[in-house]
Amino acid sequence: GMLGESKWAILKLLPKPYLPVTVLLPVGSSQEYISRQVEYAQVSFPLILKPDIGERGTGVRLVNSLDEILIHT
Repeated sequence: GMLGESKWAILKLLPKPYLPVTVLLPVGSSQEYISRQVEYAQVSFPLILKPDIGERGTGVRLVNSLDEILIHT
């Protein structure tokens, strides 16, 4: 990774066939918004939450439900 750089911005530069399934959830997102994004991305729990800008794993979380996402966003 690149320290201090947006993961979201970097991922947008990759060709689509190489992109992992990714959803950007702004801080403070509602449960309804998160639920719609998870459904739209067609992903299931457990999921990995990563901050857009992090450092060597800081803030990375394994979540098993929408409630856990709300706790960490």
